[in-house]
Amino acid sequence: MNTKPSIVTSAADGYGKPLSIRSMDNSHRSQREQKESFVLSNHLSISRGCFLAVMALTAAALLGRALPSARASLLVYEPFNYAPGSNLIGQTATGLGFTGSWTSWTNGNATIESGSLSEGNLATSGNSLSGGADNGPSVNLSSPVAATVGNPLWVSFLMQTPATTTDINNNTIGALDLIGTNSNGTNSTAIGYTNGSFVLQTENNGVIGSSVSPNTTYLMVLEDIANSSGTSTLNLWINPATGVEYPIINSNMTYSPTDSIGNISSIGMLDGYYSNSYDEIRIGTTYADVTPAVPEPDTLRLIGIGSLALIGGMALRRRLATTKI
Repeated sequence: MNTKPSIVTSAADGYGKPLSIRSMDNSHRSQREQKESFVLSNHLSISRGCFLAVMALTAAALLGRALPSARASLLVYEPFNYAPGSNLIGQTATGLGFTGSWTSWTNGNATIESGSLSEGNLATSGNSLSGGADNGPSVNLSSPVAATVGNPLWVSFLMQTPATTTDINNNTIGALDLIGTNSNGTNSTAIGYTNGSFVLQTENNGVIGSSVSPNTTYLMVLEDIANSSGTSTLNLWINPATGVEYPIINSNMTYSPTDSIGNISSIGMLDGYYSNSYDEIRIGTTYADVTPAVPEPDTLRLIGIGSLALIGGMALRRRLATTKI
């Protein structure tokens, strides 16, 4: 007994009448109907419109999975893209969100080192900075930045510690300094370590964390939450995940000062007796802003597949548009 194959068909534009299943021989199909369908197997064909729709949806799904969501706003970024071996002090700041030149209270050296610091898969560029012992390079922001109620501010940077435990334990400070004003006047918030332990402190007080290891690069991420009472809640993560919308673990340190960080108008590096290295200073309005990640190989493959599917679908549509029935 001969059984006629089932054919799945639809309107040529992919819309029109719904898909239907009917039993017929391919030989009974009109020339136009055959041109408007693709045979996917001996028993299945779909219209050109449906095929193009599937290609477009596949490309969109792959690209959507591979690409991170859009960043909200990166306000400040310093990759230290200056000439290796040069002294940062006196150079015009070239990073995003700065104005004027880098200065120092000691007029000492803060040397640009070739290549970026690295931690995990954090995206990096440019070079890095050796802060210089007993030195304080600093620079002004183009416009002050601040957290507001319901809109936290995020700060991140890389810091590499000195070579030996003795150097770390004897170092009075190694930190990024956020300088600005609040209701009480000038305020300084230091993020780093002191005498061998992590520290998070404002002008006159702070909290101490776990021990710091020598010759180690740390990714430090600070969240400044502005409270309606006029105070701040500060959360500090050390080496958190990158390339995600929010940290997947609780913060390593939390500090609630009696006032707020306020408006940050400049940044600087605080180094005691021994030099630390710094890199990739970012300030933004979301965690994702300040922790971009280098795409993993699988993600790059998905982007490639999605792009090829999209390009292939567009090329096929152009070819079909010029095909004479």
